[in-house]
Amino acid sequence: MPIQLPTEPFGDSPLPDLKLDEAPLLRALVQVRFARSTGLYVDGPVIRRIADELAETFPVFDVTNDVSLNLSSSGIAPTPAQTPRWQFADAPGTTNVWLTPFFVTLETSAYDSRDSLFGKLSAVLESVLANVRPAFIERVGVRYTNRIDAPEILAELSQLFRQEMLPAQPLLGSHGYAAMQSWRESFFYNAENRRSLGVRWGSLPAEATNDPSLPPSSLPSFVLDLDSYYQDRSIEWSVDGVMKKAVSLSENAYRFFLWSLSDRALERFGGHEK
Repeated sequence: MPIQLPTEPFGDSPLPDLKLDEAPLLRALVQVRFARSTGLYVDGPVIRRIADELAETFPVFDVTNDVSLNLSSSGIAPTPAQTPRWQFADAPGTTNVWLTPFFVTLETSAYDSRDSLFGKLSAVLESVLANVRPAFIERVGVRYTNRIDAPEILAELSQLFRQEMLPAQPLLGSHGYAAMQSWRESFFYNAENRRSLGVRWGSLPAEATNDPSLPPSSLPSFVLDLDSYYQDRSIEWSVDGVMKKAVSLSENAYRFFLWSLSDRALERFGGHEK
């Protein structure tokens, strides 16, 4: 039976449970923001407990200070900020946990499945929430950044995505000018469930990136960046409460991604039901 892609970008109808063997996903990221914890400003027992509890999956530990840029009459100068950032990484360095006094982020460039990613997220939240005990949680976000830079796939982009998602095409008959970069952004908000979705997409030239935390491609590329989030201090202060929000946000982004694709894209990206 053919796979049925969603006909609407939003909704609650069941989605096909697909595996894309050659998915264009560059990075998957989940972030939980909470009330600033002053206890984390000192590298003490709390951090050591978290490091011990996460060591089996994330054995590599590091700590840095965020850098701020100060503008003065003498120019722009980087100044070390008083905000520590602790990193817990797996051995290959493809999956990382970043912890600061006001957020925890789990990110991976080796995405296998949502179950795998969220299994790690649950373990991270169990440790962080139990040890940090923030006064409240104010934001949960799930972000998927897709990038295509293979020339043979870019050449058939118009067959892979809906017309609404295509970047500007080269301008014909315009004295040789062509669109080198075309970038669009749309933000959606559902007042009923208070979920938001930021969609950023378009074409970028070689050595350009839409996010400074992501390395640029050496080739021209097409990017589809989906940021699904819930921002409200009423988020349930528990691992189960946060996980439920994260799962619903992930499904929100997944629906939009599937809606943006064509049947040809399923073939190109090796799509099949699990």
